[in-house]
Amino acid sequence: MTSRRDRGRLTGTVVVGLMSLSLLALLVAPAAQAAVTHTLSKTFNEGGSLSEPGAMAVDTSTGSVYVVTGGSSFSGGEKVEKFDASGNPSNFSFLGKNSFTACEFGCIRGIAVDNSAGVDHGVIYLALSRGNILVYRASGQFVQSYRYSHVIREKFSSDGDYCGVAVDSSGNLYIQHDSGFFEKGSFTDKFHPGRWKINPNPPQIWPVAGVFQQPEEREICKISSDANQFLYTAQGSYTGAGTLKRWPMSAVDLVAPPSKTIDTGVTSFAADQATADIFSDTSTQITRFDSEGEPVEVFGEGDLSESTAVAVNSLTGTVYVADLATNDVKIYTAATTPDVTDVSTTTGQTSATVSAHLDTAGPNPVTGCEVEYGLEPTYGSSVPCSGTLPASGGGDVTASISGLTTEAVYHFRILATNANGTTRTIDSTFVPHAVADVQALPATNITRTSATLNGSFSGNGEPTTYHFDWGTSTSYGNSTPESAPTSATGTVAATADLSSLDVYREDSPPYHFRLVATNGAGTTYGPDMTFHTLPPDLPEISGEAATEVTPGSATLNAEINPGLGDTIYLFEYGTGQSYGRATVPSQSIGSDDVPHAVSSEISALEPSTTYHFRVVATNFGGTSYGSDQTFSTPGPPVINTTSHSAVSQTGATLEATIRPALSPTTYHFEYGTSAAYGAITPQSPSIGADNAEHVASQAIGGLASGTTYHFRVVASNGFGTTAGPDQTFQTVAPPVAAPHPSPPRKCKRGFVKRHGKCVRKKKKHHHRRHHRGGRR
Repeated sequence: MTSRRDRGRLTGTVVVGLMSLSLLALLVAPAAQAAVTHTLSKTFNEGGSLSEPGAMAVDTSTGSVYVVTGGSSFSGGEKVEKFDASGNPSNFSFLGKNSFTACEFGCIRGIAVDNSAGVDHGVIYLALSRGNILVYRASGQFVQSYRYSHVIREKFSSDGDYCGVAVDSSGNLYIQHDSGFFEKGSFTDKFHPGRWKINPNPPQIWPVAGVFQQPEEREICKISSDANQFLYTAQGSYTGAGTLKRWPMSAVDLVAPPSKTIDTGVTSFAADQATADIFSDTSTQITRFDSEGEPVEVFGEGDLSESTAVAVNSLTGTVYVADLATNDVKIYTAATTPDVTDVSTTTGQTSATVSAHLDTAGPNPVTGCEVEYGLEPTYGSSVPCSGTLPASGGGDVTASISGLTTEAVYHFRILATNANGTTRTIDSTFVPHAVADVQALPATNITRTSATLNGSFSGNGEPTTYHFDWGTSTSYGNSTPESAPTSATGTVAATADLSSLDVYREDSPPYHFRLVATNGAGTTYGPDMTFHTLPPDLPEISGEAATEVTPGSATLNAEINPGLGDTIYLFEYGTGQSYGRATVPSQSIGSDDVPHAVSSEISALEPSTTYHFRVVATNFGGTSYGSDQTFSTPGPPVINTTSHSAVSQTGATLEATIRPALSPTTYHFEYGTSAAYGAITPQSPSIGADNAEHVASQAIGGLASGTTYHFRVVASNGFGTTAGPDQTFQTVAPPVAAPHPSPPRKCKRGFVKRHGKCVRKKKKHHHRRHHRGGRR
């Protein structure tokens, strides 16, 4: 099957003439991508001396393979042995031999080589169960020992074992702790590249770049990284099995990073830093997963007995697998084989047809094609593909299988071969059915308590009946009545109605159903489908009223229909429509569809006060609010205004507005020439027992004219007496007699009256006359 990558890396040669090739690519249609298949090419054992091989790593620049050997099933290995890419012993240049012992008691639990382009390329890291990381040059020269993360140790004051180590394509170092520091999981220290020195004096402590937690995951000891910056971890001892998970490296320092389960029962794994493929070892076979975590190849079947370690050369695609049962390492080389895509099946009652598309993706023609099948993934039977072989171009192929058992699950895979090897597709299954295309379709007409189940099947003219299995789990437990037989051909619709279902609530499981069709060849069960009934209706509220009202308490009442949902209620109340106070939420009043009378007593009310209230009812469908209602508490009368009218010299009319406050109320007026009053009017008849305002008035007489009088109203009922505020008025004074006109006043001597006023009298002046003859 297609791996989406791998072409062009198998030889590791440098391609030249890129511009010419790019121009050519524009002129011709691109060839289909070929599959990459790993086939066993060699097994090496160093003359039979390889003992208990475990963890492995590859130096891609030299092709060197490092194998940890001489270990136990839990503690780890004792020494590191070096081999070339073909499995021949290769000496460390500094040591002059092909091995060195790092731990005499089997404590090497992880090994990694820095294959980045950084300053530490080729450096070998060993993780020891004693809590150390040993660092070696590619020459075998020991560089330093690093013990525990100082950041983690200071934070948690605890030691733990290092049991895994990995280096990513950027040179970042990851050291795996098996347990201890975090209560519910293992964790990984991350270190930036180039942070150690050869023989530092004093020894250098690497600064921690981050802490990667695996919550709820304990005893994680295996770790690797790919080209897409994902980390892969698995539980298990040195040679034990665990679950392989993928974590984004961005999850460093996250408390609960996301993860994806890739495989289970994994004894070891290795990530290809060129393609982001992950090779998962499950003891007897290797499964290759692509960058999306989907399986694309399985190999090693029949070759492996108890594989404990896997390593990959990212430049060549060669995979190395250590087998503890045979004490050897098997080399699987990558080869370009036919690409198999678009795999599909069609089935009859006792037959099946497998279809696929083959591409050569190169000069090597397809020389063989067959389909293996059987009731187990070991297959056991095969049929050839249709078409003429060898085929030098791509094309569609089919393979017909007969003699099958109806309703049995068959495993199958396609094998396509060229000169380089055979592509084997991932295991798939098909089921030959008695009735074809039996399937459930979405339920319709869904209400709170009913639904219509739907499905279809393909009729072939044989009399066929059907029914639906249904229930709240895939065990179903209920079935609809069997339908009448139909001999129709083509697509046949199937329906059935369900009633008396449970209303959907917060904790309600979905209803499961499947279509079951039967003809003379047998019974076919369709796939499962689910639906939910509708949630309950909103509660219906009616009949709100206040009863048993006293000056300080009342009982609030209503009727609530739960609408088939467990319903609780409360009353909100207060002196305005914002309420502000509420009763304690009730217990469920039930989940039926009939009104329930509900009530709540409230207290600490103020007398003679008008209150607003409403009921609030809630079920899984939502919340209903009743309409605003009011009630008034009884109490002493309430006097709102006091006034007077018709004031005369000896009398007046005294007036007031009085609210009886829900109790029969009478009143009188007190009056006098001071606030001590002294006079009182007769007590009035009752003005009523409602809560409305009433105008009260009484006329008084015998008053002194021109006098200021004080007065107030006093109202009484069964809850008390209320006196109004002091008020005043003044009686009319008697009229005053008009004065007699006085005689005209004479002016004194020397004054005369002019215009009604006395003014000074002017003196007379005598003028002399002059004549020409002299005085006269």
